[in-house]
Amino acid sequence: MTVPENEALLIQGGTIVTCDEKLGILERGDILVQDGRIIEVAASITAPGVEVFDASGMIVMPGLIDTHRHNTDAVFSAYGGNVTMWTYFAEVPSHYFTGEFIRRASRGASLLALNAGVTTVLDWCLSAHTLEAALCALDGYEEAGGRTIFAYGPGGGVIGQNPDLSKSPLLTDTAVLRERCREAKRDLLDLWIAAMGPDFTPYETARDEILMIRELGLKATMHVGGTIVGAKGSVIPIAEAGLLGPDLQFAHCCNLRHAEIQPMAQTGVTASVSPYAEATMGMGPIPYLRLREAGVKVGLGTDSVCVTGQGLFSEGKSLLALERSRRHNETVASGSDPANNDFLTTDDVVKALTIDSADSIGIADKVGSLTPGKWADIITLDKRRLGVEPLNISSAIVLAGEPMAVRDVIVAGRFRKRDGELVGYTFNQVMDDLADVRRSAPLYLIGQGPH
Repeated sequence: MTVPENEALLIQGGTIVTCDEKLGILERGDILVQDGRIIEVAASITAPGVEVFDASGMIVMPGLIDTHRHNTDAVFSAYGGNVTMWTYFAEVPSHYFTGEFIRRASRGASLLALNAGVTTVLDWCLSAHTLEAALCALDGYEEAGGRTIFAYGPGGGVIGQNPDLSKSPLLTDTAVLRERCREAKRDLLDLWIAAMGPDFTPYETARDEILMIRELGLKATMHVGGTIVGAKGSVIPIAEAGLLGPDLQFAHCCNLRHAEIQPMAQTGVTASVSPYAEATMGMGPIPYLRLREAGVKVGLGTDSVCVTGQGLFSEGKSLLALERSRRHNETVASGSDPANNDFLTTDDVVKALTIDSADSIGIADKVGSLTPGKWADIITLDKRRLGVEPLNISSAIVLAGEPMAVRDVIVAGRFRKRDGELVGYTFNQVMDDLADVRRSAPLYLIGQGPH
């Protein structure tokens, strides 16, 4: 196959983990990329005149997909390792970002995600409370070059003081933001709504919020079941009113009852879980398998990166450990034979980091696997930096994967990290700029809000 020079890339000689059920794992294979998309995956590809990228000694896999992340918390990276859900809002600092500050914070946070192999982020944005700030956040994402779903939640929540959409600034705000996202090339920007949801507002407000979002024709993400309030059945009246649907994503879901999970599955509501944050902050039992076994599509997220760090690999390890521990304990308590139990595997976790997360947020037709026709969102892991001989590829990815092992990151066919270095930025530049934002922007505690 002959393709024009500089419009194509041949990734050659890596161990390819496609996350495509038909293609599987190629112990040694090639990937041909053209115009940002995957054209072919095979054991050997001949493409004269095309730039060749040597991936020998590498694991080549889809970019990781983060389905719930408070991106600008990266300004306070690793600040909140000791906080709980009871102290988070009183102890964790944040910023009332405006203009230049939110652009730089969003850019820096997105670059840190890319550095860690995360090519898609659903940013439940805590900082963009105005249209101006939201547009600046989009500028920051685009400068970084990753794939971002921006979940916009203006100050006071979606409803604020006025449930009438015709009188709400949300109508004009989302029209502008939608157009801005459409202008982005290669599907790199998309718009959702960050909603308050039934755990944090009265039922009537949550109802009006969902109806307003539906009128806008957008998807929404909301925190549900991740607090003590979430153990009180707040989803039940929403379900009984017929308001659940595939345009809603619930984050955390730790304390949801079967009577809440079942209608989620029946109506197509999806979920995002953040195992490390949920465990260390005391949100409740990790619900991944309960949700999945009920038929809910589930993705992984990092939640607050000031609590969990920048990467998704730690979430994968946490998911494996916590769900296997729970299932082991249930097996022992029931007296059943562990050999006959269905434990979570490292293969499951690799899918959770990639194609299953893509599916949960409705973009599996675009990314999440190395399938011809999809965007070429690809990362490579240096087998030597994994620190283990990868006798089992999925186990090596899950058990030894970390940001330092990510050598290359490609988004829509373009290198964003190459040979261990960010393209266009140095790691020190990113960290220094985030530190400057932290020192310069107005500071407040998340629970207090700007004043």
